[in-house]
Amino acid sequence: MKRKWQKLLSILSVWMILFASFAPSIAGAAEANSLANGEYTIDFKVLKDGTNETSVMNGYTAKPATVFINGNDTYVEVTLTQSDWIKVFQTRQNGTFVDAEVVSEDPEANTRIVRFPVEDLATKLDAYTHVVIPMINYDNWYTVQFQFDENSLTPVNVEQPGEEENGQPEEEITEPGEGESGQPEEEITEPGEGESGQPEEEITEPGEEESSQPEEEATEPGEGEEESPELEDGTYTIDFRALRADNDNLSSMDGYLGKPALLEVEGGKTFVSLTINEREGQFLTDVRLDTNGEWTSGTVVSEDPENLSRVVKYEVANIAAVIDAEVDMYVPRANYRNKQKFRLALDMDSITEVEEEQPEEPTEPGQPEKPEQPGDETELAVGEYTIDFMVLKDGTNDTSVMDGYTEKPAHLTVEEAGAYVDLTLTNSDWIKLFQTKQNGTFVDAEVVSEDAEANKRVVRFPIDNVHEQLDAYTHVVIPMINYDNYYTVQLSFDVNSLKPADNESETPEVPEVIPPKVVEGDGGKFSLVIQDVRNFTYDSGKKRYEIGHRNVTAYEISSEIFAQLNHDASVSFAIGDDVTAIFPVGFLQSQFAGEESITFSFHEVTDAKITEGAVSKVYDFNVYMGDKEITQFADPVTLNFAVDGQLVNKWDQLQVVYINDAGEKAEFINPTNIDSNGQTVTAHVSHFSTFGVFETASEEEEETPTTGLPNGTYTIDFTVLKHNTNEVSVMDNYTEKPATLVVQDGQQTIDLTLTNSDWIKLFQTKQNGEYVDAEVVSADTAANKRVVRFDVQDLSAKQSAYTHVVIPELQYDNFYEVHIRFDTNSIRDEDGNIVTPNPNPNPAQPGPTVPSQPSPTNPSNPGGGQLPEEGLKDGEYTIDFTVLKNNTNEVSVMDDYTVKPAILSVENQETYVTVTLKNSEWIKVFQTEQDGTYVDAEIVSVNAVEDTRDVRFYVEDLEELVHAYTEVYFEEPILYDGKYFVQFDFDVHSITPLGEGGIGSGNNEKGSGNGTGSAEEDNLSFTRDNGGSQPTTAERVTNSKTADTAMIGLLILLLAGSAFWLIRKYRLGTL
Repeated sequence: MKRKWQKLLSILSVWMILFASFAPSIAGAAEANSLANGEYTIDFKVLKDGTNETSVMNGYTAKPATVFINGNDTYVEVTLTQSDWIKVFQTRQNGTFVDAEVVSEDPEANTRIVRFPVEDLATKLDAYTHVVIPMINYDNWYTVQFQFDENSLTPVNVEQPGEEENGQPEEEITEPGEGESGQPEEEITEPGEGESGQPEEEITEPGEEESSQPEEEATEPGEGEEESPELEDGTYTIDFRALRADNDNLSSMDGYLGKPALLEVEGGKTFVSLTINEREGQFLTDVRLDTNGEWTSGTVVSEDPENLSRVVKYEVANIAAVIDAEVDMYVPRANYRNKQKFRLALDMDSITEVEEEQPEEPTEPGQPEKPEQPGDETELAVGEYTIDFMVLKDGTNDTSVMDGYTEKPAHLTVEEAGAYVDLTLTNSDWIKLFQTKQNGTFVDAEVVSEDAEANKRVVRFPIDNVHEQLDAYTHVVIPMINYDNYYTVQLSFDVNSLKPADNESETPEVPEVIPPKVVEGDGGKFSLVIQDVRNFTYDSGKKRYEIGHRNVTAYEISSEIFAQLNHDASVSFAIGDDVTAIFPVGFLQSQFAGEESITFSFHEVTDAKITEGAVSKVYDFNVYMGDKEITQFADPVTLNFAVDGQLVNKWDQLQVVYINDAGEKAEFINPTNIDSNGQTVTAHVSHFSTFGVFETASEEEEETPTTGLPNGTYTIDFTVLKHNTNEVSVMDNYTEKPATLVVQDGQQTIDLTLTNSDWIKLFQTKQNGEYVDAEVVSADTAANKRVVRFDVQDLSAKQSAYTHVVIPELQYDNFYEVHIRFDTNSIRDEDGNIVTPNPNPNPAQPGPTVPSQPSPTNPSNPGGGQLPEEGLKDGEYTIDFTVLKNNTNEVSVMDDYTVKPAILSVENQETYVTVTLKNSEWIKVFQTEQDGTYVDAEIVSVNAVEDTRDVRFYVEDLEELVHAYTEVYFEEPILYDGKYFVQFDFDVHSITPLGEGGIGSGNNEKGSGNGTGSAEEDNLSFTRDNGGSQPTTAERVTNSKTADTAMIGLLILLLAGSAFWLIRKYRLGTL
């Protein structure tokens, strides 16, 4: 019977021991699922919408973010850099984008801190932003995703709900009533009832200590610890892990400590030297170890300020035990200090003796080569892996623009001889050079493969240690923005992302968007049928759905799609840049009576009696819901008109005018906004009919004298214009107004304040025909401004200036010319009174005008080409041309994206030109003006490999400028979306025949080929009255590829004779 009870007690004891072992783990797991209230830091990346690629927006944020936990609520605070560029920052909350709370702003540092709730840090968070960079005319809205790195979550100031979890085991053991076994009475008062009945012998069994001998456990503070190994005096390396204070998970401190550590044994004492690596803006002011219950700071052995690292030496009594540690942290940016606990677990199996001739090597953290780095790729099995990475700006943790020219992940190959990385470069034609540092020298990466059609190439380079950053050097040339630069970056590999290459996840399918469809209606007019709500661009900041098209006169939407629009939003429709109408969605949704569609019609009025005096195009606006026309609106409709600035005398006298059915100006509406820089006028209307913009008064402009002001100091307003245009330059935004005008004995001097001074590396004005540096009067570094001074001879004339602008954040570097136009009507004296200068005895110079359009007029035809006035026969020719900036004589950047010469085709006396466009993928729209309307050019052919396409369009008169419109879109190096007008200027003196009626049918110039041809065949001229004379021999042009006039008949005769001879020999068997 007694034996039976002994068995039962033994089983019960085993269950108690198991329960006591697992209970703390279960409790710890439960707690791990919810973070304690308090403050943490967390790293993150900003990704391009719907991808894992780093967005340019990532470079406008400071890392890490701050996380605040309060019960079930989680908030994140992010610091935005370049704050003045970021006009809107929203995050998606419950399906809707909501403005993030602005916690604080620092105008001097150009940063602001925003705060927003986060439901799950493990899930990507959608964000929406509006970025405006005036210096490069960049204005865009886009969606990005925030991806938080949960592994980087670091406590900063966290509540401790009670005693520390690791507790004090010694005190617990001295209270047998609270022992783990749950049987204190049996352990103390009934030693004979123990598991074996011999408690004295249990002392020799460490596996039984927890439940059998609490008295002896209390005398052994090193409970369960291994004994420190016996090592001879010498120097060793030892690996370790930094653990959290309350569990065996890795602490964030593990990333701040260099590995391996240095272990020194000397005279029976053991010392451990740790390399402490700080980060920019995150300092570890002290790391202390627990030595016999006291916190002890180590001795600093060496420091490397350049790499923010130092080596600290500690005496350790038992290297086999887990060592309690604590660290003091300091973040100057937030004036934040905190203390955190962690633990060090040294790996006894990794102890390696250091050769005597290399004792200092582990104490030099700046050296890249360390013996037997743990975690080195040599520990990986031979095979293929994928690994994520980031490309960082040189010497920083900021993401480089170069990161956007790579595909993720990279491919890592581990072989017996070493490891190498295969990395895919996008926009390959931009990247002229890609090198990595090998043994201290930059070496060209091997090109494994190239995909010209996709504009990518794969490069390969060796890598010694994926834990360390690898220096790379690259040369990037982007012709579209005149960008040409060499720079160094670092490749930082994410070892936590390593996985076998065959386990790559599939790319999720993107939902298909049904594109809008253009349909032709009555009278050859086109409508755009919207087939998907995603055809609109949604501006969540304005709560507006937007769509535009240049070649349609109406938009059609089904009631089903229109019902999907946000009731509280607005919807806008644009006809090119001419006019935009913005409607309240809710009102229109309330008008639907069934399943009919809604049509928004824009009919341009061309009746000269109605449009006389208009400074914009005049439109008749209509809205139809099925057969019902809606003419009255409970909520006003906003109309935005483009205005021809050259027709405006006084901007403040512009009004939107309602024209009734009789053609009379029936209502004059004051605009809600007049933008003379953007040349637009906006007004609200409550009904639909015919509207346009008119100048309601026209007063004679007063002549402004340019000299004759008395001596004194004045202020004067001004505008900075693009070179040779009346368009406002971006440079205008980087000046303060008004300027100061100083007049002394007839000499006029201007003091002008430049903002963003560190961007403007050069500012010169033209003096006596040469550009001269403006004098720097003063500089305010804190405000980033400087005042420059220069002479002005004539205030009524444009002052030419030359500037060099460098924006490091965008790697933008450009030189350009501008003009400064002074407003002589704005001159005020020191008392603020308007000053009228004394009349100038000389006639006033006319105000600035847009340069006249160039027109070839050389009658001498020195090039010897075929002039159109001489008449061109049907056939094909080549013709040279230049693409000009809108309304100027300057060459447009668009000129670089065309191939010269063009092909000129004459068909039934009608003239067509075929132009080859380069960088075809960028050029989304190419149209030419035909009968006053811009029409898509016909696409003749597309070459995807060369990224070119041939477009063809009709030209009525080659001696006149041909107006064209183009839309250019690309995402790197920045998201660029530009729409602009250009003019084609054809050189009629360069016309050269390819042949009459088609390529290859022309003849050689006399004496330059194998035959002379005939004068009749060489006649390429005609006149529209069927007259004219034959050209001279000197006027004929050779086409060496197609004009061979050899005697074809003789060749055919020789071929026939040879064939007869061969056939005869074959039949006789003698061949």
